Amino acid sequence: MYEGKMIFSQLMEFVPWRRFQTCVDRYRGDYKIHSFDCNQFFRVMIFAQITNRSSLSEMVLCLNAFSHH
Repeated sequence: MYEGKMIFSQLMEFVPWRRFQTCVDRYRGDYKIHSFDCNQFFRVMIFAQITNRSSLSEMVLCLNAFSHH
């Protein structure tokens, strides 16, 4: 079995996180956020887009299935 990184992890390496965080800070994207910040939301939305999920319930089921990764 393959022991390397998943494709999603490899794709996330291309995202300029410092620039992303600069935009979040500039537009106060994490203002009054307690648990689910912009960084996590972005990752979930990219995962849903890549895996072709069409509803919130599908995304939740899929993320729960891959929670150990």
